[in-house]
Amino acid sequence: IIGAPKFLTYPENLNFLTENKETILSCLVSSCPDALISWIKDGIKISQSKRIQFIEDKNNSHEQKVYSLKILSCSKDDSGIYEIIASNKLGEARYNFQNIVEYSPIVVKDLKPKDKCLEGSNYIFECVIIGLPVPDIKW
Repeated sequence: IIGAPKFLTYPENLNFLTENKETILSCLVSSCPDALISWIKDGIKISQSKRIQFIEDKNNSHEQKVYSLKILSCSKDDSGIYEIIASNKLGEARYNFQNIVEYSPIVVKDLKPKDKCLEGSNYIFECVIIGLPVPDIKW
């Protein structure tokens, strides 16, 4: 059946990815003629690299193909709003979703010793630690 691209399956609206782990985000597209697929992150077209690959499953039927974005090692920079655009000469389909990369706690402001502390007075210890999910800090 000749027609504009249509998404049959796609990634979840919100995806939690793990830092330093591989992830594959896939969609099943029905299209005739074949669709041209573009992957966009935060409004900028994604290019293939050593870390990011585009995969097209040619084993499906002529009118349905699985297209995937494979990230070999996720980083915090992979968090963002993504868009898949499937287009052919008859039209296009778009789908938006969000990726959030969870990462280990990082100390961004370490404890600094105070010059003096008088015995019996209050003393405040302060440091800043970030992570996702938010770290549980115990003293």
